[in-house]
Amino acid sequence: METHPRMDSLSRRSPRRRRGTFPGSVIGWEGGVWAVIFGLVTTVLWKDRLFANDWLSLWVAGKMVRGGDTAHLYDSIPENFSAIGGDVWPRYVADILEQEHLVDLTGHPFVHSPLVAYAISPLTTIMSYTTSTLLLTFASAVALVVLIASSYYLWFKRPMPFKYLAPASLVLSVSEPAQFIFIYGQTSLLIYGGALFALAASKRYPVWAGLTLAVVALVKLTPVSLIVLLALFKGRRKAAIVAAVGTVAGVIAAFVLGGPALFAAWVDNLKRISSVGLVNPNNLSFDSIFMADRQTDYLTGVLTIVDPPAIYGIAQFALVAAVALVVVGLAVWRRHGAFELLATGAVVLSSLYSSIVWTHYFVMVVAIIAGIAAMRCHEYLKIGLPVLIAPLYFRPFTGFIDPIQPGVLVGTYVLLAALLVLYALGRYPGREANEHVTDKARAGAYDGAP
Repeated sequence: METHPRMDSLSRRSPRRRRGTFPGSVIGWEGGVWAVIFGLVTTVLWKDRLFANDWLSLWVAGKMVRGGDTAHLYDSIPENFSAIGGDVWPRYVADILEQEHLVDLTGHPFVHSPLVAYAISPLTTIMSYTTSTLLLTFASAVALVVLIASSYYLWFKRPMPFKYLAPASLVLSVSEPAQFIFIYGQTSLLIYGGALFALAASKRYPVWAGLTLAVVALVKLTPVSLIVLLALFKGRRKAAIVAAVGTVAGVIAAFVLGGPALFAAWVDNLKRISSVGLVNPNNLSFDSIFMADRQTDYLTGVLTIVDPPAIYGIAQFALVAAVALVVVGLAVWRRHGAFELLATGAVVLSSLYSSIVWTHYFVMVVAIIAGIAAMRCHEYLKIGLPVLIAPLYFRPFTGFIDPIQPGVLVGTYVLLAALLVLYALGRYPGREANEHVTDKARAGAYDGAP
């Protein structure tokens, strides 16, 4: 069979790429520069508007490690998930408020691994709480750019063009979920940015991807499921091994540093949280949506329902399991894009199948939008669906903190619907990979195993 001379020339000039050592090409140099600039500008804009009450719990936990009060790390009031128990936590909070002339900060119970508290502890000796909130804002803004760029790279196998990355960063930064992250000092952008980066880089940069995923999994446990996913694909198993080893090492470190008693307290706390229903308009889990009428005043905190009706748990499991079966079935049926389909589904479903699905988790919708953009379908779908989905995460559609208009419409159900739309389209790879030979050559490292 005769080979087209241009194709033959390109194939000779575009040999199979080796795995790299530094994952700069996932974001690209333009994306890296933009991430730093965007982080600096965002920090300046937010520096006088930060409430960072959620970040306070991690900071106080670090101070408690220094102060030798780790026995009280998980003090809380069982009836209210957001309320701190005992008198040790309030003392640390009061000291911070007095030393830094702050007001209205109360914090909430610490729920992370003891390792997180021990990791933050050294920072409390070299900077103030106020400075730490500025650094967190910068890191979150950088992670926002990484989240978008990694989602694009996951689907298109090349860095996101700057002409798309810049406006996408601006749009996401003013969405309701991102605004929550910046105001309250949440770490969700770091978590999802790290998770999507690890997935995108797992084949070409397995060590970096594995280490990143291990860190993310140690801060928030749900990304552990992504390690299992990586292990299913031959070209990504090295990343899975690195992530698994790193995660196990972190858990062992938490046990050694905190001791058996503190480790057991953390495990017991996780069991308690997973076994109850937490009702709040900012929690868009199935339990919270179904039991919204149990909380008479939405704005007073989180109401803990000790024994939620079993039917809610069954309904949640059935819905997520049904979507998961569709996800797996379509991924198996369509070999091309199987990893990307499963990865996006895993990120979404692992987050939704929980008793806590906070507003700020929904920055993960970026991965779905990137997937839709990568699909081979009519232009009105490639453009229209993201245009339809994205505004639902902005006011006045959100209603996340408005008790009169709960966020059900743009929360869990819309995200699941968007995920199913992605799988219904499912004709991957996208137009760019088929029509542009240079893009195909650029993605040479992804030929062969998924």
